[in-house]
Amino acid sequence: LISMGKRKSKFTDLEKYVEAQVLAWAFQNRWSLDVYDSKGTFSEARGRYSRNIGMKTGTADLMGVSSEGYFVALELKAPGKEGVCRLEQHSFLTRKIESNGFALVLSSVSFLEETWTSWLKLRNEGRKVDAQNMLSDLLPKKVIVSGKTLNLQKP
Repeated sequence: LISMGKRKSKFTDLEKYVEAQVLAWAFQNRWSLDVYDSKGTFSEARGRYSRNIGMKTGTADLMGVSSEGYFVALELKAPGKEGVCRLEQHSFLTRKIESNGFALVLSSVSFLEETWTSWLKLRNEGRKVDAQNMLSDLLPKKVIVSGKTLNLQKP
């Protein structure tokens, strides 16, 4: 199925459904989130995706600020696909976590809400390092590099 120059899959549709749910939850919780589409456009003539030159590869799907003033970066995945991401996405989210932001790969609002509540509690208790470690531990353990799925190992 090709629509408006982009190749669509069932995963794209599921990810858009997750996006709508997350944006609704964010609005109810007074978060300011914007959608950042860093995906390439599918070229029928070339038979492949071209990069979106306006957005850095790996940029999270949703970014903004929580009502408490924390930077938020969320990478959305279709249910069942949250255990793997591209290396660039993993690196992007890791840098945000290390800079004291809230960054997460997710496929459901319930996971977002549960993780946010736990993270915010740690932050409010002054346990910043524990909050960072929690988010780092929740990042996917598998990354895609040049089309191959690799297992990440902690140093």
